[in-house]
Amino acid sequence: DGETTAIETVETENITMKDDSILSEELNNLKPGEKAVVKIATIDDNGVMVIISGDKRINAKMIGVEFSHELPDTLYLVDQDLSGKNVEISFDETKTSNGYAMVYIYTDKDTLYNAKLLKEGKLTFDSTTSKKALEYNKLAESQAFAKQTLAGLWESRNN
Repeated sequence: DGETTAIETVETENITMKDDSILSEELNNLKPGEKAVVKIATIDDNGVMVIISGDKRINAKMIGVEFSHELPDTLYLVDQDLSGKNVEISFDETKTSNGYAMVYIYTDKDTLYNAKLLKEGKLTFDSTTSKKALEYNKLAESQAFAKQTLAGLWESRNN
């Protein structure tokens, strides 16, 4: 009986790791850069969001931002800004990674929330972000601006 449980667990993990299956049909059909409206249900302490699209609850992360060095109030701020709200999201060519939807978040028509957090020095740029990412330059420039103006995390750094 214990063996059956182990086999079922492995099969379940394989199903959840098949990245395309985690997305709703609407999100699966989006082309890179196209936007769709989703609701952000929650955000955890690691910056992982649960987004709702159709009848799916999807674990998602913001492209280009790193939550490991955030200011103490950043998670609270992000939670206040996004939880329970409808936002637009878009994807790069690769929509998912390691079981997470990888998203750009737009809080209004022209505001890329990922870049806003970097520009304000609330988070750091994720150096593993592909240079092919659609918004790579905007994200990198946002962190460069924060460093130059000594915003947020960069206030007390000399780099």
